[in-house]
Amino acid sequence: MTQRLVLIGGGHAHVHLLRDLARAPLPNTTLTLITPFERQIYSGMLPGWLAGQYTADQCTIALAPLIRQAGAELRHARVIALSLERGLAFTDAGYSVDFDLLSIDSGPLQDRAAIAGAATHALALRPLESFVAAWAALRERLARARGPVTLSVIGGSCASRSLPGPTAPSRSCRRARATACCARSPRRPSG
Repeated sequence: MTQRLVLIGGGHAHVHLLRDLARAPLPNTTLTLITPFERQIYSGMLPGWLAGQYTADQCTIALAPLIRQAGAELRHARVIALSLERGLAFTDAGYSVDFDLLSIDSGPLQDRAAIAGAATHALALRPLESFVAAWAALRERLARARGPVTLSVIGGSCASRSLPGPTAPSRSCRRARATACCARSPRRPSG
């Protein structure tokens, strides 16, 4: 009996899994990757890309060669719902994909609607593809700014903590000031 392994998202773990399965395929297993993106952007290199130390291509891993080498099928879509009982992954493209085994490595998303004004005034870091695509437009807006500009980085992840440096005023707009904001971690009781 053939098992259907579905990978949702082209994240770091799935990149490594595809490489491993190319070397040692699972017997009697079909493999499908569902992702809206052609590539995986390595978040650890994002600050260097923002600072101009790397090109976008240097920070990415192309998924197509890995998928081909692993003998997998690529489905360009986002998974929007799952039925674990029926073994179905429903996509935003209107079709579903059957699975027996499922792995999810799709990365985080922010609910910008939960923060007043964020949908209009914020550039979300995740998904990274959207951030990278929107960054050039933001740099142009900063360069055209006539008055002082404040960039606020909100969040406490490793990636967000490294953003104020690369987005510093001299990088995009000399009148820009970058600040970082994140909630403090709750104090842990001692003992």
